[in-house]
Amino acid sequence: MPKKKNAGVPSLDLLYETLLQADADSRGGSVLEICLHGNQQAIAAVPLRYRLIALGFVRSLSPEEVNRRLLDNGCAQLYARSFWEASVIYALRSGLSYGEWKNLLIQCMDLRESVMSKSAAFSSASISLSDIRRYVEDNSLRQADLAVTQHLTKELEQKLSGTDSGLQAFREFLISNIASFSTAREKTRYYFCKYLLYYLDARKTTCAARLQKTAADGRRTEDRDRILLSEIGTGSGQAEDLHVFRVLSRLQRKKRPIEEMLDLIEHSALSLRTIYALFSVYYFDYPIHDWLQILAENDDGLQALSPVFRKVMADSVRRHFSDQAWKSDQDLLAWLQKMIKQLEADWETDKGTYQSGREGENYLRRILKGSLDLDRTTLIAFILYFGKTTADTIPPEHRLDQNRLNDILRECGFPLLDNSRSFDHFVCRFLETDDPRELLFEEAEKLSLQGRNFYLYKTWRTAWSAEMQWQKMTGSI
Repeated sequence: MPKKKNAGVPSLDLLYETLLQADADSRGGSVLEICLHGNQQAIAAVPLRYRLIALGFVRSLSPEEVNRRLLDNGCAQLYARSFWEASVIYALRSGLSYGEWKNLLIQCMDLRESVMSKSAAFSSASISLSDIRRYVEDNSLRQADLAVTQHLTKELEQKLSGTDSGLQAFREFLISNIASFSTAREKTRYYFCKYLLYYLDARKTTCAARLQKTAADGRRTEDRDRILLSEIGTGSGQAEDLHVFRVLSRLQRKKRPIEEMLDLIEHSALSLRTIYALFSVYYFDYPIHDWLQILAENDDGLQALSPVFRKVMADSVRRHFSDQAWKSDQDLLAWLQKMIKQLEADWETDKGTYQSGREGENYLRRILKGSLDLDRTTLIAFILYFGKTTADTIPPEHRLDQNRLNDILRECGFPLLDNSRSFDHFVCRFLETDDPRELLFEEAEKLSLQGRNFYLYKTWRTAWSAEMQWQKMTGSI
């Protein structure tokens, strides 16, 4: 397997050798003892999840034992639909050594290229409501009128457990199941899309009701369109219903029957930027990325904003950046403007990832297309947002409570809710509260007083691809 340097990404070879020696030095002690006896800098540089997987080879653990340790430490368990992790599951179950597993990978790398194909559901540059619907339906089984998830991951796990030892047997397993593999953690993408579909369908239904009402009032089509678009433009009522669909200009061009307008909504491109901004408003009281863009692109900066706007913005930013909360409004916004200019300068010189207010939009697009993996916290955050704002329209079996959310986490291979963890305790309270806004402000204020940022801060900034991580750590790129 070819080796290339990956600055800041220790190889699994180094990690394995370090843990192997540390395990011997600690005389079979705990994970903590192993880390203390080993090269702490080399071990700490690797995410905990990969340390535990490597330790599985050091200790000759079974896949079940590795999964238990992963879940106990808040990590996602091994994922059978990943080329890399399927090979780990097979190696651990077959009692292969670390070196034998690496050789197995080398002999099967040609098959990995077949796994790299993208989902046809999101192959185009833009993504529509119909694309989301098709993806969910393609990955669901129908029970009456209810779409339930397929269990491809569990099926692959069962097939792996029944696969004979040896290179040829594993290659045959890969070849016969190649269509079931994915470059992303597919189950998390499925549940993200499933609740996004509920969210979008609710907005489409609201639009239909409003269109039908104006039609029943006997207004001319021109008047109906003018009134509807006027509501959206001023932000009154539920103006965001059509903002999430990039369809306004087409609706303005000519009068159309209601059925045709709804069909345009179904197949129009989604405004992922609007969806992410609304997500930010829901949790943080304002769409921070759009506001940063306003300041960054305005030559007059803070002077161009009204006093009321500056006050609201300062209070909101103070909740978002708890380490700056002690500053006055004027000093806080001056600090923010300076930070924005630095982000812009870094972006212009390719030193940063700031993209002029489009981070959230690009993040959602990459999640949908499968080039980024949703971590547990971010998955919960979006499902809570989609589910809580659309609760009345979701089938009773899929409405969010602790049991339903635990079912989703279990299916995704994530640890279940644990009230002893602060974030999970917040989630459990959030699921039960009748006033989520008040709870959000209360929790943000409590964390701020502790000098900590809100749980969902930097959701998009910490996104990463498990596929790319495996490639770097195994030296295959």
